[in-house]
Amino acid sequence: MKTRTVFIYLGIFALLAGYLYYFEVRQGKTRLAEEERARLLFQVEPSRISALRLGPAGGNPMALVRDGHWRLTEPIQSPADEFVLRGLLATLAGLKTERQVEATAQDLRPYGLDQPTLHVAFEAEGRWHTVRIGAKTPVGDHFYASSDEETRVVLVAASQEAALNKSLLDLRGKEPFTLRSEEIDRIEISRSEGAFVLSRSEGKGWQASGDPAVKIKTAKVESLLNQVTSLHAGRFAEEAEAARARLGLHPPRVRLTLSVKERRETLLVGAPGPNRGFYAKSDRLPGIFLVDEDALKKVPAGLGDLEDRTLLSFETEQVVKLRLKLGENVVELERRGETWARSEGEGGKAPEGWRVNALLRRAQDLEYLEPAAPKAQEPGDRAPLRLVLASRGGERIAAISVSGIPAGEERRGVLWVARGSEAPKAYLVEADALRSLEQGIKQVLISD
Repeated sequence: MKTRTVFIYLGIFALLAGYLYYFEVRQGKTRLAEEERARLLFQVEPSRISALRLGPAGGNPMALVRDGHWRLTEPIQSPADEFVLRGLLATLAGLKTERQVEATAQDLRPYGLDQPTLHVAFEAEGRWHTVRIGAKTPVGDHFYASSDEETRVVLVAASQEAALNKSLLDLRGKEPFTLRSEEIDRIEISRSEGAFVLSRSEGKGWQASGDPAVKIKTAKVESLLNQVTSLHAGRFAEEAEAARARLGLHPPRVRLTLSVKERRETLLVGAPGPNRGFYAKSDRLPGIFLVDEDALKKVPAGLGDLEDRTLLSFETEQVVKLRLKLGENVVELERRGETWARSEGEGGKAPEGWRVNALLRRAQDLEYLEPAAPKAQEPGDRAPLRLVLASRGGERIAAISVSGIPAGEERRGVLWVARGSEAPKAYLVEADALRSLEQGIKQVLISD
């Protein structure tokens, strides 16, 4: 009898738990979702919006349409900034009422809605909708607003007003290049120093058109493309300023054209402008604009800037033994799986693997400026800085010797490289590269 009673109570408890879960939890979540949806001023999806008009009431509106991509049609004809538009559309679709002030206001003047500071109209699925933003509330971080029901006054968050209140500079396209760097198969560069063309073909990588003997370093071209495809207009010049700037574009200092098959985009760079900028013009964007000086530093003056001048070619996994020398400090290391250890018989703490790998990458990145005619013979083991790489069988991969790190304002130094069993050769390299190599060795030698 007692057992039966227990089961009855358990059944009642299960029914009550199910009831509470369904009506209090699930239905509660549904009610909350419905309440949040009811707060939306518009029941639209961002992807359904096909046209926009926005600006201050009575002022010059900005008009945009979507025909595959968004573009401005008023007050100028220009591609639009797709990133900014995505945020604007998401804000419109998610615009919420924080509180209703009046259901049917007889006078809109107290709310600033008789002459709204911002008026936004948009078309979605063939129907136009409107939102008007008026004055900021005296207390709190809200703005008075009305929508399709013009006399219904509500409050919207100041953050939403800020997301809708866009200038012409915000909305217009600012990217002179829209081609993706991985798709680009042709680069044309013309400067006062000369002109050259690079082309990319399947299996051959980048080559200099008309000068195939020059070996082009892929990493340098990729770095160039990443830099120029991320260029953007800092600001657009006003009419009088633009008229002066055009003089510096005939001829331009730099003409840069990127191509993908039959599609081409060109940027002309002219005279220096204010705030470390350069005036520029694009065949994609209307008007004259300023681009940052630093963004143009990667544009090479000639093929030599893109030439592959790598001193050593090896895979880090090939290196199993290392001999490092810095001053009087000499250490020999051996690879053991994923870690490095000091060679047998040597005391001291083993270096962390990432330090050794970082040093090997610095060695891989070494590039020469030009072959050097050293005044002295290669110092070999007498060099104050030396790095020897060897394979598993002890066969030498390469040896690097530096007799001195450039000091002060010196911009070049001499480095000797012996590849495999070859005799060492001297090269002039950037002083910063030698300092980086020295720093890498120091990091490996740290034992505390």
